[in-house]
Amino acid sequence: MTPEPAKSTKRDDFLALVCVLVGALVAFEGRHAMIGLIAGVACGLGGVSLAVRGGRPIDGRGWIVCALLACGGGTLARYGLEVYQEIQAGQWFSEGAATGGTVDDWRGLYRTLSTLRIVAVAGGLSLLLLALVQRVRK
Repeated sequence: MTPEPAKSTKRDDFLALVCVLVGALVAFEGRHAMIGLIAGVACGLGGVSLAVRGGRPIDGRGWIVCALLACGGGTLARYGLEVYQEIQAGQWFSEGAATGGTVDDWRGLYRTLSTLRIVAVAGGLSLLLLALVQRVRK
């Protein structure tokens, strides 16, 4: 049976690797918008900071996972809404203005996209902050 510290170390290393990979994906997806790039770079730097922590275990793993989910989930949801927006715009241009569609629908979609960008950057920056606190602690 594996001792508990070795299992914890493997889980911490896996979390750091996932943070780096999610940060790279978010930065690549958001390379055209500065706020998406910032979210990805912050998430990736947080993962790198967690990876070079030495042999110490990560405290507050749940908070780091929540920040990672906010960054990755916000980016994934924003990407899905952008695809939906492209589909709707294509239908609007090919068939003419929809009978039930108004400009307010598009405005609400843009506000939702902006909110999801803010959620992603807040998740990335909070992950970086939590990783730096882990680095300084003890």
